[in-house]
Amino acid sequence: MNKKLWDKAAVLADAAKYNSVAEWRQSSASAYAVCCRNKWNDEACAHMARSKQANGYWTDKKIIEESKKYESTALWNKKSPSSYQAAKKRKLVPPEMTRGLEHGKWTKTNIAKVAKECSTRGEFRSTHASAYTIALNKGWLDDVCKHMLNKAPWFGPRVIREYLMSHDVSFKLEHKFKQHKKVAKYPFDFFLQDFNLVIEYQGRQHKDGWLNDKEDAAAIQSRDQIKKDFAVANNLNYLELNQTNKKELFKALESELVRLADKEKLLFSLTARSLTEDELKSLETAFVWNYESVKAAVAKCKSVKEFRETYPGGHGYSLLNGIWEELSKPLKRVTEHGKYTKVYVAAAALECTTRNEFKQRHRGAWAAAQRNAWLVEVCSHMPKHTQKPWLG
Repeated sequence: MNKKLWDKAAVLADAAKYNSVAEWRQSSASAYAVCCRNKWNDEACAHMARSKQANGYWTDKKIIEESKKYESTALWNKKSPSSYQAAKKRKLVPPEMTRGLEHGKWTKTNIAKVAKECSTRGEFRSTHASAYTIALNKGWLDDVCKHMLNKAPWFGPRVIREYLMSHDVSFKLEHKFKQHKKVAKYPFDFFLQDFNLVIEYQGRQHKDGWLNDKEDAAAIQSRDQIKKDFAVANNLNYLELNQTNKKELFKALESELVRLADKEKLLFSLTARSLTEDELKSLETAFVWNYESVKAAVAKCKSVKEFRETYPGGHGYSLLNGIWEELSKPLKRVTEHGKYTKVYVAAAALECTTRNEFKQRHRGAWAAAQRNAWLVEVCSHMPKHTQKPWLG
């Protein structure tokens, strides 16, 4: 195999094919190496654009000359970052130059002012990162965030809910397509039936996993892909959002809704309305369910059974938070007190051939039999339960 001879003429001819040093180095490493070894760089790279000056390029004289081109440190740093960083390091920034950054801007008063614009710490951190960091470092965070929600919802879902509610777009939160086994247990963050649209907000954990656990990240990404594939296969419009700034998130969501509204000929107004007090309160929880929403759901049902079957999430929330006894009073109890007499329980048990079947088919009767010590008697026709010898 013949090796290419890189003399000076060949190196210069090869260099002429490229517009930047980085491109030349990546595409023709051997020619570039010979060029550097023989110090032909100035001649070979004269026509190329440089993204970074060579080490030692910025002498004090060159830095001072470069500084004269700019009116402020911000503009200097933007146009020629390497020279500006060198100037800062050597303390050569002219004292009369306008400072792009206002030192001391983030006083406690100013931080508190911008913090009031945010409803959650997540929103504050995403929208005003420098103010948040300074407040955290100086121990002001609890003070400037005292108006914020203590148990706030995730930033993304809260902002999306706020936008949809203020534009009167109906949606279902944490929606599951239970009729499809593949995704039945994986809820979509939002389902907008009118737009035939599912929305997924991908927070940082979707990339890094909880606590930066790589295995957890892989599992989350696998579930995300299953949901995305399902949406595409079933002709659902799929929108994935990951913006950490409220304005950017609003903009991305609105753009998709406008596109779909135009495509499907749907009525959609870009004008947002003010949210009511109840609606604002509903945004204060990460969950659909709170005291008011459970109360409203109870009013739509006639019995405990109907409520439990129609709103299982609301039932669970009310039990967990100790408000079930109070809010369920208007509901009719289908099961009458005293229903599970010994005769009733024995009749239910006779319908079954094993204790396990009895427990599965008649949970109330089974519980009554256990509670009243009737179990052995009403199950006497069933095979006797024997302890396995290895469990003894």
